Amino acid sequence: IDDESIIVARYRALSLLVHPDKCPDDPIRAKTAFEQVRRAMASMNDEDKQRHVRALIDQGMKQGKRDFEEELRRTSGTKYVDTTKLSDAERQTLQQYQQKATMKIFAEIEQSRRDVEYRKRKFEQRERAQEDEEKEKEKKEMEHDKKWREVTRVEKRVGNWREFQGGGGAAGSGKKKSRWG
Repeated sequence: IDDESIIVARYRALSLLVHPDKCPDDPIRAKTAFEQVRRAMASMNDEDKQRHVRALIDQGMKQGKRDFEEELRRTSGTKYVDTTKLSDAERQTLQQYQQKATMKIFAEIEQSRRDVEYRKRKFEQRERAQEDEEKEKEKKEMEHDKKWREVTRVEKRVGNWREFQGGGGAAGSGKKKSRWG
């Protein structure tokens, strides 16, 4: 039996277990679980992802073995522990340590993925808020400008300037008047 056949067999068993048709009590959760299993199988069919997952599992197995050996050294008081001569209970404990270390590695990766996703979502929210703020500022400026133009203030100011330039009344002669006369 090769690893691929084990993966396929476990995928089929798990997909049958969580299939929405097999879980009529909670179809929404079943559908979500089935989709996750399907995505996991698709990622395991990718050679690069498969190698990455295997490397993570190997890392977890080594870390679990180190943790187990450290615990044995601590409890037995010896410096060297021979893991080739373990009792059945000790082998089972070793497997538990390895499983725990592997799960911890995957949990840390998932947590960092979620952190990145959270930061990305926050960044996008800040950008949207900034864009909305800019749009609101432009809208207020346009409204202010429109109100200013609607009121006769523009015409009065422009009219006053034109009168000044054109020289209405005493200033209309084109000569500069002196202060004395």
